[in-house]
Amino acid sequence: SLNPSSEMTSQARLMIKQGDSVAAIQFLQQQLAINTFDISGWLLLFELLYSLNNKPDFKKNARRFKRLGIFPDIWTQIQNLGHRLEPNEPLYFDEQKRKEVFFSDAVSSE
Repeated sequence: SLNPSSEMTSQARLMIKQGDSVAAIQFLQQQLAINTFDISGWLLLFELLYSLNNKPDFKKNARRFKRLGIFPDIWTQIQNLGHRLEPNEPLYFDEQKRKEVFFSDAVSSE
């Protein structure tokens, strides 16, 4: 079973509670560089970046997560959140959407 709350997330949540979301983001990013597979850490990080509408860091970390190639179901959740932040960012397109965009590009370029 996945650890619902790790040491990392407990500490980060404490920072958030104290109103220091920026520190929590930095802390989570540092910790995730070490504990790459701490899924609760990743989820909290994306939740936090989403709630702060922080598009650049959301995208940067989404790329990091995608490169890991783990937990495809969680990648789908991250894509959905990212897509709400930036509807035109191809990183967040699912396969279906990619095909549609590619197809409409192909058609419109004729």
